[in-house]
Amino acid sequence: MENQFKRHWLAERRSKADLSYRKLSKETGLAESFLWKIENGVATPSFETVVKLGRALGFDPEFFYTHEVSFKERIYCKIS
Repeated sequence: MENQFKRHWLAERRSKADLSYRKLSKETGLAESFLWKIENGVATPSFETVVKLGRALGFDPEFFYTHEVSFKERIYCKIS
């Protein structure tokens, strides 16, 4: 069963930037395993981490949180 909180949009941005977890790790200073956990919805990053990801992948930190809330609202609407 796929994790319903997987951040598909984040995986797509990483893919479009042609960054493997290893390359993104080097660029952000974050562990590859932690990047995987963030992308797969297993971990929730701190604001500082979101800033690092945003710089590497070209989005504002605000976008991360806005998209996150929007995605979770759709999930809750489906369940209700």
